[in-house]
Amino acid sequence: MIYYSDKVNPKWVHGTLVVLVLLGLCALPVRAERMRVATYNIKFFSIRHSPCGRLPVEDVRTQGTRLEKLREVIRLLDAQVIGLEEIDDRQALEQLFDPKHWTLVIDDDSKDCQDVALAVRHPLKVRGFTPPNFDADEGNFLAAGEPDEFFPRRRDLLAVEVETAGGHRMWVLVHHAKSRAEGRVDSDGRRAGAAQRIVALLRDRLGDQPLALVGDFNDSPDDRALNILESGDTHAEALMEDEPDTFLANLTEPLFAADRVSFGRNSANIDGNRVVTVAPGTRQRNFELRHTNMNTGDLLFDQILVSPELAAAYVKGSAGIFDQPVAVRGNDRDRASDHLPVYADFDFAGQPAAVSASMVPAIPVPTFPVRPVVPQVTVPSPVAPKALAQAVVQGAEGLRIAALLPDPEGADEGHEQVTLENTSAAVVALKGWKLRDRSGKEYLLSDSVKGGHQLVLTLPAGTLSLNNAGDEVVLISPQGQERQRVGYKAGQVKSGKPIVFTIP
Repeated sequence: MIYYSDKVNPKWVHGTLVVLVLLGLCALPVRAERMRVATYNIKFFSIRHSPCGRLPVEDVRTQGTRLEKLREVIRLLDAQVIGLEEIDDRQALEQLFDPKHWTLVIDDDSKDCQDVALAVRHPLKVRGFTPPNFDADEGNFLAAGEPDEFFPRRRDLLAVEVETAGGHRMWVLVHHAKSRAEGRVDSDGRRAGAAQRIVALLRDRLGDQPLALVGDFNDSPDDRALNILESGDTHAEALMEDEPDTFLANLTEPLFAADRVSFGRNSANIDGNRVVTVAPGTRQRNFELRHTNMNTGDLLFDQILVSPELAAAYVKGSAGIFDQPVAVRGNDRDRASDHLPVYADFDFAGQPAAVSASMVPAIPVPTFPVRPVVPQVTVPSPVAPKALAQAVVQGAEGLRIAALLPDPEGADEGHEQVTLENTSAAVVALKGWKLRDRSGKEYLLSDSVKGGHQLVLTLPAGTLSLNNAGDEVVLISPQGQERQRVGYKAGQVKSGKPIVFTIP
């Protein structure tokens, strides 16, 4: 009950109360539409003592103070969405992320120790799952069914739709590219191949949806794989460039232009209360050694790329590398990780419907035709082919790769073969044409091929070689243009049997 003095006008009191109530309502917290997205490779994060490939893995709970350091990193990072790499299983994740406050998406059925995962902090929602089950299956991996050479182990590009409290939706895709452990140039084709497939998959599956592609790319923003993703040009090469990106905007590219790194830092790089994330000369050195297997030192492997539809919500200049000392303090056994988290901020408040609406159906599991391994044939193929990933694309003047023989009977070196076919009626001169394998080795062509005929080339020792574990061969025109790219996997290689590439 309100009591009025005889000296106070009751109408004035009522009006004041209404104003105070309205002011109070305005002061109520609004649904936050700002979020931080991060990527973090935690390096063999497990609660088991078991090897991961050839490397030993220890239970994180027995690694001294490592788990406590990781928890502190996550607290200080203060991200709402975190793409994670090298995760053993859900039980390990729950040691770091409390399920009461986080939604954890991971493939529970995978037996691999290097899974990708996504942690989403409440109140953000994860769409496409029925709580409390957030077990990712084939339909949640954009590259399910793709060749293992491009997406090794179970790193099949996890794709999850996230919704803010205000109803804005975006896709977060977690990628972990093939490492450089086998040699940088020797493994470059696998990372570039993955990038080419990602471009095709994004165009085919997600169209113009707002999305963030995050992860450990094992390449810098100047390398071939990242230039493919940034430009959408599957023929892009390694290039030091700072031009605006036309397909996916690499938010972390300006960091690398300033020689900032996210991989390889340790306790020796702590200066006061910060980790020094600048490695002078790293960008130039990485580019100059691009055609070698030499170690280029610490690099920016962890990156965040976004579609134009999401770029509108990016808080400019917010991309950064986590530099709190807790992230690198300690030795190789009890250090949080050999990677630093990389992050970027987004603000969806006031964004147009194009950013807030996402009515994408569940991602279908892609299917791809498998080329059978059959004996070589010499039937002319005059039908014009269609452009398909890893299928035949007819070269200029009708020249194409018809077959490869990676495993001839007896010794391989000096006996492997490439069969070229001319599907046109005219003679094709081969001078100026060349073949290139995945490692970058080339073989210059000569001679000519009659119309409607094939030419079998035996590769001399020391030129390009056809790896029995899987490889690819590119046919390059005299103008330096890629005219055809064919590839095969280990399962297609049979002793003495050519792998035939037919025109679809």
